[in-house]
Amino acid sequence: MLDGTDNFATRFAINRVSLARGVPWIYGGVLGATGMIMTVFPQGGPCLRCLFPEAVEPGRATEGERAERAVINTVVTVVASLQVTEAYKILLDCPAHNRGLLILDLWEGSLTRMAVERDPACTACTVTA
Repeated sequence: MLDGTDNFATRFAINRVSLARGVPWIYGGVLGATGMIMTVFPQGGPCLRCLFPEAVEPGRATEGERAERAVINTVVTVVASLQVTEAYKILLDCPAHNRGLLILDLWEGSLTRMAVERDPACTACTVTA
């Protein structure tokens, strides 16, 4: 499954379905010139809830805050390309999957990999493990 949604409620629903059905999914998110992707493997985790135990949904934003949340359209394309590449790897049973969270900043020209561990207190994947 590939995620192109814009809110955590839907992303957590995808996370639950992925875990319940044992289907990998590739999370993608963007904000400003920054993007991130993480491939969730139901067998062994970690899952999205391990990464974001208590995701905060944006509340009523001021005009300035809304402007700061604007997305540079090119970051969407790059995140989607990385997600599709991960999907190819899964479909081809390639062992070189992305493990952890990839964070890219197009403005700065950086790509960082952050390790994400399965949270033993996770309310999503520890129940299905």
